[in-house]
Amino acid sequence: MAQPTFLVTPLVFSVMKNFTPELAVNNSPEFKRLKMNIENELNEPYRRIAPNGFQGYVVNQFRNGSVVVDGSLIYKAGAVRLSSSEAVKVLVNELQNDMLESLLINRASIRSGNITENNLQPIDLKISFIIANRTFTEGLTKNTSDEFLSLKTSVISWLESVLKSGFDPNVLPGSTVMFSNDSTKVQVLARIQINTTRAEDRPFLRDLIFNNVSNSEYRIIKSSIQVNGEDIKADKFQLQLRFTNPIFEPALSNRSSPQFEKLRRSIAMVMKIIFEGESNFTEIIIDEFRTGSVVADTGVVFRNGATNRSSVIQKIVANEAAFRNANLTLDINSLISTSVVNGAENKNNQNIGKMLKHCGGVCNMPFAVKESHVLNPTKEN
Repeated sequence: MAQPTFLVTPLVFSVMKNFTPELAVNNSPEFKRLKMNIENELNEPYRRIAPNGFQGYVVNQFRNGSVVVDGSLIYKAGAVRLSSSEAVKVLVNELQNDMLESLLINRASIRSGNITENNLQPIDLKISFIIANRTFTEGLTKNTSDEFLSLKTSVISWLESVLKSGFDPNVLPGSTVMFSNDSTKVQVLARIQINTTRAEDRPFLRDLIFNNVSNSEYRIIKSSIQVNGEDIKADKFQLQLRFTNPIFEPALSNRSSPQFEKLRRSIAMVMKIIFEGESNFTEIIIDEFRTGSVVADTGVVFRNGATNRSSVIQKIVANEAAFRNANLTLDINSLISTSVVNGAENKNNQNIGKMLKHCGGVCNMPFAVKESHVLNPTKEN
């Protein structure tokens, strides 16, 4: 069986402590105690800065001079490991902020490969996300086309503005971007470099972009945002919402059409009103419209582990009146019958069906939104 592959960033530093012969023997009690102490101290800050795929800091050996710690940051295969510059910066910042309680580290000794505090490289950010209100076209594959250049200018300008105002103003010139096709939507991959002594705090940078999506001129799918591999941990519950009163027209197959956007906005506004009280609710994604009368392939996105499919369906059914108040007739029987669930969730759906049969399809369930809240849904978050 093939052994698992890991990614490694070396990290070496000196601890101001007398070296003893026992520290050269990796099964001695003194070696094990110091190894455990150092690994426990360093794991928390490195996991905080770049948690995705981080396995831990591992001490490989101790050498004389006071005590030279020779170790490595270990990441799972497929993760984006911290660069040598970022490995050095994290430890320097911890020392500056007096965050290492039990280690007396010689700051000048910190290095990763040939990188020290004196020759740090810029942060290299690879930022990706999906634009939902643009249809991918052949023109976006040609980096000299007017379509490509226009979208590039807009995307880079927004990202650089967010990073300058919320992280560090020293964004370097020469940012690049590539566009690709994601089920007719536009997948963005931007590369931006920042010359800063701040550590590459990936969750912070991811959330900074997440929280500024509304300042973009595009409808960005929040759960698609990644910064150097750090993504949003979310569950997407894919549902088929069938509406019986709109009439399907060919323009609804084109996500760039006014007809698509008008119906998408109406459905999304009602769904957001239904779920806005849920603290872990993230977004509504309408992937496409299909015939029969109009079927909306819809994703309801929550933070990872916050809810389950049956609870989402149950809350939609309970708030069917919200759709009626927006002049949309939701076929709730179709929603329940076409949902693919198992075990306990299937039992929950059967219970919903019994309630609908008992009340003729219109129920006042305890978690329905107030009627006054859905009369005039005028703003989409």
